Amino acid sequence: MKKLLLVLSVSLFLFSCNDQGDVSTESQGNSDSVGKSGSTSKFAIIGGYLYIVEGSYLKTIDITDPAKPEQIDEILVRDDLETIFPYKHISDGKEEDVLLLGALSGMHIYKINLDGTPNNGENIVLQHQRSCDPVVAYDGYAYFTLREGAGCREGQSELHTIDFDSKHIEKKLIDLNDLDNPKDETPIAMDGPKGLSFSNDKRALLVCDKNSLKVFSLEIPEEPEEIESAEKTNIQCNDIVEYKELYIVTGDNLLKLYTFDPITYELNWEFDFLDVRY
Repeated sequence: MKKLLLVLSVSLFLFSCNDQGDVSTESQGNSDSVGKSGSTSKFAIIGGYLYIVEGSYLKTIDITDPAKPEQIDEILVRDDLETIFPYKHISDGKEEDVLLLGALSGMHIYKINLDGTPNNGENIVLQHQRSCDPVVAYDGYAYFTLREGAGCREGQSELHTIDFDSKHIEKKLIDLNDLDNPKDETPIAMDGPKGLSFSNDKRALLVCDKNSLKVFSLEIPEEPEEIESAEKTNIQCNDIVEYKELYIVTGDNLLKLYTFDPITYELNWEFDFLDVRY
């Protein structure tokens, strides 16, 4: 009965999922004011604002009064936008809210203005080959997967690590003409990666890769190391979201629940929901 109640609670938690496995609920990242999002989500919440990617547009909705949401901004990004992830950047003791947009041609980085709108004049673009591009970030590092295949053009299947050096991103967001791009570390070859998530303690990265779920140690954040013994095979995995030490894996009409041992890096199956329509 306890497990059933847990599953029902998680089902309610996933009220905002769509058929690609998108999730957006409470806090993920460095602040309680930042909405929790799966890496394949198309919308995110920061404070009293909802951000949505739709086609080539980034839209801002004021939700400070939930009964009267109001669109206050719309930016044409000129790329095929796919995903959005809220990230709180900390530099010299100052916090800044940032949006990371995954797109077919690159990762777009937008700083948030005081009025809640993205700063369209100071965005960064980290270009890559045309591929599908989910992204997550924490504490100075972003991780994104590239996937080739149907709908993803001719790009590579890889896991990338971006080093957001505090001085780099700070200057880049202020003056685009006065800094090199944040450092893109050596990519890791993958089979067909999709969504990804941090472990609860941020010391591991869990990645959906074709028909498996892989675990990478982040003991050295810029050099993710695969823990091959922890890989789960024969699992259809579109995205994975960590929520209070519970790991929610979404597939096509499938939802699986796991727990994770941060010492052994083992994922432990808890429950399956089959034929889920979310």
